[in-house]
Amino acid sequence: MVSPLAASAHASAEPLTSTAESDPASFLGRGYDFNGSSEQVVYAPDDGYTYVAWARRIGIELCVLQPNTTSCQDGGPMLLTDPHGPGFRPPFMAGILILPVSGEVVVLGVSDGTKGTLAWASPEGGAAFLTGNHGLQNSGEPISPVIIPVSPDSYAGNAVALSATDIALLDDTSNHFSDSPYDGPETPASLANANVQPTSPDYPGQPEFSNTPSIAAEATPGMSGKETVVAVGDETNDGAPKLAACHHTASGTGYGVQVGTVGGTGPGTLNSLGIPDFTSLACDAEAPSLAGGGGAGIGVLEQEGSGPPTAAGSDQRIAWRPFHATSAGGGFGRPVELQDVTRYVKGPWNGTVSPTDVSEDSGDGVYASWMDQQGLVLDYSADGGARWDGPVVLTDAHPWNYVSIAGVGGGIGEITFQRNYRLKIYVQTVDFANRKAR
Repeated sequence: MVSPLAASAHASAEPLTSTAESDPASFLGRGYDFNGSSEQVVYAPDDGYTYVAWARRIGIELCVLQPNTTSCQDGGPMLLTDPHGPGFRPPFMAGILILPVSGEVVVLGVSDGTKGTLAWASPEGGAAFLTGNHGLQNSGEPISPVIIPVSPDSYAGNAVALSATDIALLDDTSNHFSDSPYDGPETPASLANANVQPTSPDYPGQPEFSNTPSIAAEATPGMSGKETVVAVGDETNDGAPKLAACHHTASGTGYGVQVGTVGGTGPGTLNSLGIPDFTSLACDAEAPSLAGGGGAGIGVLEQEGSGPPTAAGSDQRIAWRPFHATSAGGGFGRPVELQDVTRYVKGPWNGTVSPTDVSEDSGDGVYASWMDQQGLVLDYSADGGARWDGPVVLTDAHPWNYVSIAGVGGGIGEITFQRNYRLKIYVQTVDFANRKAR
């Protein structure tokens, strides 16, 4: 069933029909305005719960879905607010994570744009979210001064779980990084410490056409207590100076790798080391999305080509690159092609998919999505990205917007999305392996 796609260039994706539009049980909630931020979904493999969070003008809404249910626990979504923030500026949705070992669920938000990152947390099952303060951490004060970026095009928060108590936050606007306990402030809580990192002018900011965080982490091979943190970025501005590693183009992707211990600010800790300046990942490439946290390890899904995406005669493909970690850091391997999308990104798409997303399950499954002229395209790999089933189009009469995916297991994934900018959020279970909506 699983086969490489390199030999089938320009192959059309198979159609897959969604039933979510006509299924009222798939409707989670309605926002008035998403404030530049949109929904994200995570799946907790230990207890089978699904968590969907999104932004409204009045705060962050969170839906806790028990296994095999289609309605939010406690009768509907709960509203997460900042009790210390100005009433005219409620928190933006900035991320949602499942922590390893403990299975704690952490929702992140950015309140007034200057204070830092807030956190709400609950043990498995989401019980703390149902309490009066919805699991608000650190007495409502920021857990870190680092402000996770939030924008209309790159709305996934730059956060990743490091341990059962700590998370990493990356601010792409000022290149600040922190390793912070989710239930309290990092010490010392000041960016005047060693959090300020070298700038990465060649690959500025969070990737514009990515729906996943541009940061991932995994245990460092052969080094007890060490964690490897990987970050990616891209440069898509045709008017920018040529990239040093690419010579002929300003379009490309880069990455930075750091190895350090979790917690604290002394020598050798992730807080003191931060993320180094990026090196080149691929030229004529953009929209990198990172996956991590599953059995497949860290990997990147991105659009790569034989020339700048907007140039005449360039070929464009969706590719997966596995990350090979070493005690010294590591790097990305050779690309595996999912589909040649050259003919699907020309014309009004201006040469690019928009956007990509990728997720892993607790085994070796990898779940990928992107949008182009075909529609919303899904693909699945059962062996960590070495081989892919082949792309499938989830067809619908309306445009797809703000898609987020979560790998469940055995080829089953969950996707959340809007359609036609109607501000309704849907959740849909999809059998990636057998190519059908459920």
